[in-house]
Amino acid sequence: MNNLFRDVIAIILGALRGLTLVFLFGTNLANASSVSVSPFYGAPYRIPDYYVGNPQGNTVDGVLNTWWDLYKRYWDVSPFGWRNCGLNLSYTSNGASAGIFVYFSTTGNCGGSNGVLGTLQCPANATLSGSTCNCNTGYAPNATATSCVLAACPAHASGTPPSCVCDAGYKFDAAGTSCIPEQYTIALSGLGGVVMPTKTRAAYAQVTTSTGAPKSGVNVDLLLTVEPENGGPVLASNVGWLTPNGGATDANGKLSFVFTAPVAGGTHTITADCPSCTNRYAQGTIRVPGCPIPPLSAPPFTDPVATGFENGNRWRPDLLTADYQTKLACVQNAITAAGGTSTPGSAYRPAQYQQHFYEIINTDLALIRPGYMTAHPECQALRSQVTGEMTGHGLQSGQDVALPGTSRHESGTAFDLTPHGLTNAQLTPIYTGCGVSHTAAPSEPWHVQ
Repeated sequence: MNNLFRDVIAIILGALRGLTLVFLFGTNLANASSVSVSPFYGAPYRIPDYYVGNPQGNTVDGVLNTWWDLYKRYWDVSPFGWRNCGLNLSYTSNGASAGIFVYFSTTGNCGGSNGVLGTLQCPANATLSGSTCNCNTGYAPNATATSCVLAACPAHASGTPPSCVCDAGYKFDAAGTSCIPEQYTIALSGLGGVVMPTKTRAAYAQVTTSTGAPKSGVNVDLLLTVEPENGGPVLASNVGWLTPNGGATDANGKLSFVFTAPVAGGTHTITADCPSCTNRYAQGTIRVPGCPIPPLSAPPFTDPVATGFENGNRWRPDLLTADYQTKLACVQNAITAAGGTSTPGSAYRPAQYQQHFYEIINTDLALIRPGYMTAHPECQALRSQVTGEMTGHGLQSGQDVALPGTSRHESGTAFDLTPHGLTNAQLTPIYTGCGVSHTAAPSEPWHVQ
């Protein structure tokens, strides 16, 4: 073990011999009189170590962590082997000029030391040639020889460096080294507020220069997103549209467009995208009001019988009370015996299905109020939905539906049966003889209880 320990120390010391030369070279280089501007050390950072592959990284701590992991694996350091070793770190404050950013040494069953070195490089607009940073063509050292500045003002600029001023219509690029055509600003006008369903609103995107003058010929794309008023998924009925959805600004710097509202309510966000504008995007909103009457809720049926009703299995005389099963058979047989026929409608009705009926009928009653649809055209989608539900369930507009929990259909003590071919005078003794009445709901002559 002692021989191996000495070998580790010798290897690290051997690596540091080369490292010392680098440090001396770096110190001399920073003070060399032949440089146009001073070089400095920075990323990528490295640790010279032949045995673990001379790791490099973009951060000091990153390359140090990489080296330490490789070192432990190579020299059998816990958790990869029997040695228990640690690191002592000493960060420097002059790494950019001296070239070394961290000194470190191993402790425990390991020995030796090393350092994290930076890479020699030049300031912006300078090129490294050997050990010298030469300013690029068109640039010269500043007064402290730490950076390269423009030797003359760039094209489309006037003045004397460093006080160059870009000409009208131009501005300095991000590096401050050249004048580029000025970018523009985009804004939206005519948005906000409410647009009724199926109605339109004219608006425009405006592009201006830095002086506020309109700019023609600038390409603008228009995007539309919507958040439905009911919070549900976005359906086709929720989505309005823009005409056109993009193009170039006219002589007044405008791209005019028209928003057409959908039939369903929601908040529409219109985004104007101008890639050549400094602010790139401008946004505005338009709200399309939804119908004041709540939409029909999807039946949350948990009762399998109610689910069966929704799927079409709605005639369940077997779930009437035993007494009313007998009365139903009595009425049907008596009608047949009198020469008539009958059509069954509904017998037992589950509470969840009764609730569904009640919601459909009450929504219909709200919509058929005189003048309501004229005043609220945004309810047309709901009107169509209710009409479809009523047709599917065989309901009639204005029909009475008992409040859920109060219907005798729910208790199995009522049934709907439509007679054919018999007069009321013929039907009355049949109902009386079978112990039932059909007078509880005058608007529903088929209702028997």
